[in-house]
Amino acid sequence: MLKNNYVMLAANNKEIELMYGGLNDSLYAQLILIDYLPSKSRLLNKIRSVLYRARKLLNKRQREKIEYFFLKLGKRRYYKYFNKAIKNRIKSFENGKPICFIVMARVFECYGKIITDYLKKYYPESRHVSFFVDVLNSFQTSLSMYRESFPIIFSFDKTECKNYNLLYCLEPFSYTLLNDIENIEPEYDVTFIGAAKDRYNDIIAVYEKLRENNLKLDFYIFGVKEEDQKYKN
Repeated sequence: MLKNNYVMLAANNKEIELMYGGLNDSLYAQLILIDYLPSKSRLLNKIRSVLYRARKLLNKRQREKIEYFFLKLGKRRYYKYFNKAIKNRIKSFENGKPICFIVMARVFECYGKIITDYLKKYYPESRHVSFFVDVLNSFQTSLSMYRESFPIIFSFDKTECKNYNLLYCLEPFSYTLLNDIENIEPEYDVTFIGAAKDRYNDIIAVYEKLRENNLKLDFYIFGVKEEDQKYKN
């Protein structure tokens, strides 16, 4: 029996919706998609740009403290958005169990302690954990900042879990929440779901190699301009 109700706060994109959308079919869980609101703030973008250029003068921890200061100046704006995105949409769990918020690492990277401050204020009995589904060196926010806000931190990477004392959790694919997967016949030999980033040509090369071997493929590649897309159909 589950001890908590689970609410995942994840980036608002199609990849996340496809991978975790099945949480919304559960009585004990919910997926809430969060927009990267600060990206719409020209002032904050300029501040982050200046702090990044000053990385040789300021260490990551110092830059985080300065950024948090400016984030707090816009707290009213962010709280207003969180009310709309979280408070107004969260399920009314009627089982009396506490809520555990799973704050995906990219969401915390965007909002920092502003989002955990909000959760502590409006859900004082809730628990908070974070989940890394990318390697640590791809984040601008230091691991120490995460440790200050989350008593438990998960990662998909076994090596980093061992090196940094994190808890290992295989990244789930929960879209269908199948009860009896043994009776399901696979429709594809290989399925890929992910953003192109700087590896689009490599992904296409793998796709073409697999296709040459007559495998049935289902690839969802996000973040590619329409004119650069290959094999659209």
